[in-house]
Amino acid sequence: MPHRSTRHPPEVVVYTRSGCGLCRRAEALVAAEARRAIRRTVDVDTDEALIRRYGVRVPVVCVDGVEVAELELAPGTVRRAIRAARRQTRRGALGRRRPGTYPEPGEGGRPEEQPGG
Repeated sequence: MPHRSTRHPPEVVVYTRSGCGLCRRAEALVAAEARRAIRRTVDVDTDEALIRRYGVRVPVVCVDGVEVAELELAPGTVRRAIRAARRQTRRGALGRRRPGTYPEPGEGGRPEEQPGG
């Protein structure tokens, strides 16, 4: 029987705001580099907790709940972060956040830090 992967596609979230040129550039890079990922864009101005958390430091790009870039997103950053997340998944990293588990509007706070991480 062929082995079936239970690996979830990575989740890439771009925290942005309306009228942000750097945000549009980040969204375009994410679309190009994370084609097989679950991609979401979250407007931080829609929620007070997100406004407090991110302030003016948008865009912020997260891969599987880990911030990988803020303000400027260099080409290749998302691709490298996705590869790193896959390596951690193969190693059975404890505490890895599943798609959809990074702060939603209203949650605000940072994910819990994992021991040794």
